[in-house]
Amino acid sequence: MKITLLARYGRLGASSRLRCHDLVPLLESRGVACRTQVLFPDSYVEALYQGRRYGAAKVTGHYADRWQALRQLPAKAPVLLQVEALPFLPYTVERRLLDGRPYLLDCDDAWFHRYDQHHNPLVRGLLGRKIDRLMAGSACVLAGNHYVAERARASGAASVEILPTTLDVGAYDNLPPPDRTPATVGWIGAPQNCAYLTPLVPALKTLQAKEGLRLRVVSASKPDLGGLDFDFEPWNETTEIASIGRFDIGIMPLPDSPWERGKSGFKLVQYMAAGRAAIASPVGENRSILADPSLGILASSPAEWKTALAALAQSAEWRLAMGRAARTKARATYDRSLAADRLATIIGAL
Repeated sequence: MKITLLARYGRLGASSRLRCHDLVPLLESRGVACRTQVLFPDSYVEALYQGRRYGAAKVTGHYADRWQALRQLPAKAPVLLQVEALPFLPYTVERRLLDGRPYLLDCDDAWFHRYDQHHNPLVRGLLGRKIDRLMAGSACVLAGNHYVAERARASGAASVEILPTTLDVGAYDNLPPPDRTPATVGWIGAPQNCAYLTPLVPALKTLQAKEGLRLRVVSASKPDLGGLDFDFEPWNETTEIASIGRFDIGIMPLPDSPWERGKSGFKLVQYMAAGRAAIASPVGENRSILADPSLGILASSPAEWKTALAALAQSAEWRLAMGRAARTKARATYDRSLAADRLATIIGAL
């Protein structure tokens, strides 16, 4: 079986790295020959994270490369499409480009809200249903979470599979136990998401003064957290796991809004694989991942966050027990080999 993977980003884009590039060797070992075509290269993602302009001529060239790559495929050759082929172009263009080929649509986040909740009414009018129409025309939607799966079913998709974003749990072996005193609270994520930490700053300042609690942020650039003293570590793919190993508690705060309800909770999966206690907002997939309270704590209000952080900071024994349970769950549910098995079966049915 052969398939072309139309990745949105290169390896610097987390969604493409985890849901496309990292799966290729495992798919090929299962008899699926893969060809990958990237729309936006790492230089684009670097510019995005650093707030730099990325020339329109370069973007146009990337679109031309994507168009050419698809036009060169044999008729009816199957593809795996990450979200869409050409962002901000209408569905009619994509339908022509796909030209009747069977395709799987991989959607890890609520990408449809980028269009249907756009501030520009013209974008909402022209593109508001684009992702829905792509879902409806797919052989199968690979939804990263329940929220996306519900949207896919409502769109009329022929088949919907919830395929969580996974990792190599074995790569998280041999990390130090989360039993340091004082404890370190950690967050890892993209620069544009660092704002999720802002509501926790007052609680973190209080606990820093009372408990000696430290915050460690791992991201592509250092955020401004309103005068909070914290440790910063630049994100790097090769050191990411060791960075998480310096956490005792992993956190994933989120506001309860449409885009965030469609997040797949991968931070929690990372914390679980690392055997770390976790605290998260009860938003979207976080509820499902931490449905069992032995795996982590769901906290809604700033007061609940403060209570949860203080309780875990004060009990290394609780952190260790929660981390062990979470790691067992991660190995049973979120290991990359499980995703590769399922995806190879889905591709084989095309």
